[in-house]
Amino acid sequence: MNSTIISDNTAAILVPPGDNCYSQSDDGIIASILTTSNNTIASDSTCELTGPGDQQNISSSLTATLDSNGGPTLTHSITPASTAIDLGTNVACPATDQRHFPRPINGGGSLTCDVGSFEYDPAPSIADLAVTLEDAMDPAITGNPLRYSIIVTNHGPDTANNIVLTN
Repeated sequence: MNSTIISDNTAAILVPPGDNCYSQSDDGIIASILTTSNNTIASDSTCELTGPGDQQNISSSLTATLDSNGGPTLTHSITPASTAIDLGTNVACPATDQRHFPRPINGGGSLTCDVGSFEYDPAPSIADLAVTLEDAMDPAITGNPLRYSIIVTNHGPDTANNIVLTN
């Protein structure tokens, strides 16, 4: 694992519950899950992290719930006080985070990738989006399809990325 957050796991397979890196095998043996890592944060000491940049018993300051923070999947965002900000490494750092937002971004200390799947941006973009719906045929004739166009206009000032429309 590289630049990963292991925090507050509650899966039923974990024994005792709440330990991040202990598991019970089918025959009842409780053992630590072996981890090889770099720049990994864990909220307890059960992961036995020893790689460069690893930190144990550290709060990652993740938000409590998975939310729609942009992009195709739900994510836990990191708070402005998170130790994960700028704590990763730019070696093998993906060009985008899980949301497909660019990384690295200077989160307050350096132009270094954050640990985890969410890249913190202290100055998020501001975009003013307008959505309009236009029909292609008026009047609607019985038996003929009616097509609509959805038009999204960005009035700025910043670029809008990863736009998702829901109804």
